[in-house]
Amino acid sequence: MSRKPLSREEIREKMSSLQLENIYQLSCNTTTKIGDKDSDEYYSEVMSEYVLEKIEQLQEIKRNNVWKIKPSEGLSYFSDSRINITQAKKEDDGKPHFDRGAETILCRDMYIRCKKGEYFGDIGKILDFQTPLARLKKVDKEPYKSRKVGKVDLISYSSEEKPTIWLLEVKNETNKESMYRCVMEGFTYLQTIDQVRYIKNLKEQDSQFDKINAPIIFRTAPLIAYKGKQFKEMEEASGKPKLHKNLLELMHFLDISIYFSYEIEPDKVVIRKHII
Repeated sequence: MSRKPLSREEIREKMSSLQLENIYQLSCNTTTKIGDKDSDEYYSEVMSEYVLEKIEQLQEIKRNNVWKIKPSEGLSYFSDSRINITQAKKEDDGKPHFDRGAETILCRDMYIRCKKGEYFGDIGKILDFQTPLARLKKVDKEPYKSRKVGKVDLISYSSEEKPTIWLLEVKNETNKESMYRCVMEGFTYLQTIDQVRYIKNLKEQDSQFDKINAPIIFRTAPLIAYKGKQFKEMEEASGKPKLHKNLLELMHFLDISIYFSYEIEPDKVVIRKHII
């Protein structure tokens, strides 16, 4: 039995009950329309509108690293980062997957391919997958006790334009979440990561990064299935921008004007770059 769609007022009330740094966790499917009579508006439009009303607060967050979580002394972003490797069996590498662990399997596969010398175009070299952002000792958790911090699906490095570390939010072909959820999750993780500490840990992990003289910037982008729901959503947004006006405005404000899509072929993972 499907649930009755929420009204605009109910959606906003639900959003206002959460701290802004946890708001990305609210469910928002690509095709869900709000419950208001005679309305054809998507959930994602109401939710994007709500976040856009917080522009001054978001600018303050970006300017002063308000959401940053500094890992405990002695803990590296790369320590135990292979913890989920056992969830994806080795014989599954390179295959399309549609079960619960599909995204982890894909990320693991891309990571292993890079270890063997493969390079993924505009997103570059995969540095890590399922990276925990809150590597904290128990004694250091108190300031962040209200935070619900997940893991970055994929982190990659590219030097195509500027030296860039990409935090990539991956969605597989059966995932129904809206691009709104993708961009808010990516933005939250980008504000959470301690960029200075990450680069320091990266150089300890791989001395080749000591040779990069230019500043390394951090960006976030969705990495979505080429035949998935989010891709269809963005195709509609391209053809009918008025239907997704708030979502597109939010993406531009958060500096997420690029997204990537992937397609799994028998012997490779094809990556495409898209600009909104």
